[in-house]
Amino acid sequence: MDIIVKHFGAPKMGAEGMTARKIDGQAAMTEWSVFRMRLQRARDSAPKQGEEGYETRLEDAYETIFLEKAFPNLLIVAAIFMVLCLSSVW
Repeated sequence: MDIIVKHFGAPKMGAEGMTARKIDGQAAMTEWSVFRMRLQRARDSAPKQGEEGYETRLEDAYETIFLEKAFPNLLIVAAIFMVLCLSSVW
């Protein structure tokens, strides 16, 4: 997360001039800390399905947390990550 904040949380100088930062670095680190705690809490409170798995899917936990719109910087980071993953497949 430190590397992501360093890269996307500062303005960049390119061939076409200065580009604005994509995320607020300090806010992103705070959001990351809260997000991790919330995800851990969701996992710990999820009903167990046998010894190995949970009845709640990870996608459901992410959806519940992100629907609150309390993590705007992490949503941007997640979108960037998704685009990078998809673009590396093609």
